Amino acid sequence: SSGINAEYGDRVRKLVYLINKDVHRTDREQPFYRDNEENSDILKDLLVTYSFLNPDVGYVQGMNELLSMFLITIEDKVAAYWAYSNYLTRNKIFYSSDGLMAKLNATAELMATHDPELYDKLVTLECGNMLFCQRW
Repeated sequence: SSGINAEYGDRVRKLVYLINKDVHRTDREQPFYRDNEENSDILKDLLVTYSFLNPDVGYVQGMNELLSMFLITIEDKVAAYWAYSNYLTRNKIFYSSDGLMAKLNATAELMATHDPELYDKLVTLECGNMLFCQRW
């Protein structure tokens, strides 16, 4: 039992550390965060809450940016949380371990279909993997 608790505690610490690191870098130029540190705490708390209530999804890099857009736009933490949660329910694949590649592959397919000339140029420039589309 104590081994399970220690393992759970380690998982919690790693998750909170990762979320804190990402929250600290989230939209720092936005007055919403720059002028009110409490908003960063709200972002962190909502990300931790979502991750624990949805262990099948958990937390991956980029979720902070997504939730931030909901918080800044909606300006109500409860409504922003549920909008974020509902969005992720519909788009889980993009936030799984394979999600980034799925998103980039889908982008490449769309580009190849709708603008083959541009896609061919990107491939020639060794940019066909669409990594430049991901906000890092």
